[in-house]
Amino acid sequence: MNIKKLVTLAIVFVLVLIPTIALAEVQIDSKIIEEARSIAEEKIILGEFTSPLTINLSTIKNGKQNINGKLTEGIRVSKDRTAIGVRDFVNLIYGLEIFWNESHRMVVIKSQNGKSIILPIDKNVIFTDGVMSRIDVAATIDASIGRTFLPMRTLANALGYEVSYDEETHTAELKEPGYVPSIKDAVGAEVPTMQSLIDPINKEFQKQNVVDSILSNKDKPEIKTVSRSVNTITGTVTKNYAEDIERDLMRLINDHRVQNGVKALEIDSNIKNLSDIRVAEVSANPNSNHIRPDGSSWDTVGNVNGENSAAISIRDNNAQALFNAWKSSSGHNANMLRSEFSSFYVSVIFDGENLYAVNLFKQ
Repeated sequence: MNIKKLVTLAIVFVLVLIPTIALAEVQIDSKIIEEARSIAEEKIILGEFTSPLTINLSTIKNGKQNINGKLTEGIRVSKDRTAIGVRDFVNLIYGLEIFWNESHRMVVIKSQNGKSIILPIDKNVIFTDGVMSRIDVAATIDASIGRTFLPMRTLANALGYEVSYDEETHTAELKEPGYVPSIKDAVGAEVPTMQSLIDPINKEFQKQNVVDSILSNKDKPEIKTVSRSVNTITGTVTKNYAEDIERDLMRLINDHRVQNGVKALEIDSNIKNLSDIRVAEVSANPNSNHIRPDGSSWDTVGNVNGENSAAISIRDNNAQALFNAWKSSSGHNANMLRSEFSSFYVSVIFDGENLYAVNLFKQ
């Protein structure tokens, strides 16, 4: 077959095919056609819509969205009603299709579940699943763009959508049946995560902690210490001992004894190593309750007969604070005033924040 014959056949094929395509328009039930013919036409001149208006469309699939920017055909005024492009609106709804029947000048909308809406042009009726209903404003074609417009409320209601309007904000809300707003849609903002709520609080706490640290350190007294190494049950440790506080505390204890008619105690350097060990153990575990790290009693440290221990945060008069802690406790105060005790030593450790004190007594 030569090229000339191929071209001729192709032209014939196209000429045959084109009429077939042109005639393939959506079919409409004859009953609907007859009913529509009985309705008089109403020609409407569409006007430009110039008032402020926000249109929100809420669907189950896509949630709440503003559709002003998606109405490419614009908004019109139809007999004082707000009209939108039928194709524009249908294109925003999942599962809807729109068709045009040129022979009878009708717009046909079909859904996936079989629902159909038919809008005869320039006639005040609408067919929903084949049932005709009257409407106050007919579907009208804007000849300048060849698109059909219908009052927004009429179109939305025909599709089962709820329509509301807020006059103060000039906002129209179109809601699909069964739509439940998410928290974001309800409050109009992203839902904050727990972490996003906690982070600012943590930052404020961190700032406050810095301020508190600066203020607290500003007024903290300087505590002089010397390093001493001791052999505890768990091994050799080196701690910072506050010798000035040790001396002041022993003086306060002896003054207390004298004031209560009890002989002052001798400061026994032989007990010093034992009290150094015990206060090192207490500073490692302030809640040990006179129990040593290996579970044995405090008196296994050496030849001593009584023990007082205390822990406080540092303050202006640390020796007095430690003494007051012991004096306010009946058991500790009794130890400080026992007449059978003849000597003692107090060791105090400072760890940068807290003071730990142990007072060992000997008969």
